[in-house]
Amino acid sequence: MTNQKSATLALYITRRGVSFVFLLGTTPHDWGTKTVQKRDTVKIRKITRTLIAQYKPDTLVTEQKGAPRSKWVWAAYQSAIQFATRQSIPAHRYARKDIQQTFRAANASNKHQMNHVIVATFPALKTRMPRKRLVWHTEPYAQGLFDAASLALVYLHTERGHTIRLEN
Repeated sequence: MTNQKSATLALYITRRGVSFVFLLGTTPHDWGTKTVQKRDTVKIRKITRTLIAQYKPDTLVTEQKGAPRSKWVWAAYQSAIQFATRQSIPAHRYARKDIQQTFRAANASNKHQMNHVIVATFPALKTRMPRKRLVWHTEPYAQGLFDAASLALVYLHTERGHTIRLEN
């Protein structure tokens, strides 16, 4: 048995591009958003493949089909999952209800509250935390990164038994 930490790559696709969080064990080691112009699906698929090839994760984590998203988003996720499968990387998919259920344990019922739980669990992301969204504002650019982090956190909680930290 090796003492090597498991590598997890969580992807979240938006019209702006691909947000990702790369974990070694339970610690984020890299994160960011790769931006595209005008919802370029070919480039988004290339980005997801590049991230998978670059990080060589033990597990890929994505959103599960079911949320009201465009068909091209689901096609891009499916392409990433197929690429990972060809590399013998298992994929775990989580629906919005799985995310809500996981964060409910920390009394987080909206994205802003979930972001605080994410920062409590992954302090390295604190400087990237988006401001609370006002009803008339568009979703902050950094929210995609936190959506990817929420998928990673749900994976850690569900599959690895990781405890969600409540905000200090």
